Amino acid sequence: MAKKKPLTAEIIGRLTVECPFPEVFEDTESADGIIKTPKQKIAHIRADHDGYQWWNTVWPAHDELASMEMKREIDATYQALTAPDAFADLNTVTRFCLSHTEACPSKEHLDEFNFYLRGELCDYWIRLITRKGDYNMYLSAYTKKETAEQNPNQEYFDYLEQLRESGETNMMGAVPYLQRKFPELGFDIDRARKIHREWMGSYKEDKSR
Repeated sequence: MAKKKPLTAEIIGRLTVECPFPEVFEDTESADGIIKTPKQKIAHIRADHDGYQWWNTVWPAHDELASMEMKREIDATYQALTAPDAFADLNTVTRFCLSHTEACPSKEHLDEFNFYLRGELCDYWIRLITRKGDYNMYLSAYTKKETAEQNPNQEYFDYLEQLRESGETNMMGAVPYLQRKFPELGFDIDRARKIHREWMGSYKEDKSR
């Protein structure tokens, strides 16, 4: 299999000021009755540069939508954006934004800019803020429309099917295998059990056809 090229060297040049996936922001749901969140939103990374390095926190939205490959791409995208030859610091962010003033959505907030990126597995909205002492980057990740229409648990289902074919265990006791295989399920037994139940149900349906 061909090795993927690193994102870093090219990622800045791939940012656009026009959103290529506007439908994502049209299909929303209310969170806490106040904030409207796109149903295809996986999470966002909120980051700030303190003059020495980037610091970040991750805020999940619909974590269940993301496969491990998608999560790896999200992490790689953040690392590429904050790499030394990309947005190395706040000065670099500011220079880039001022060279793309059309990305500023409001005359009232001349230090906020919106950019967009198409990944292989996810779509991204990159909000850059040039104010010192504030959060300077919000990287929001969304499932692609074609991915959102698929079963979000398909990766787990595929593994369970492989496990069944191997004969390694009675599938009634497959939950611990799921938890060992997928780190995100290791401390979430309720979710692992739910996925297992759904797979058992879909497997029985397939067998009855």
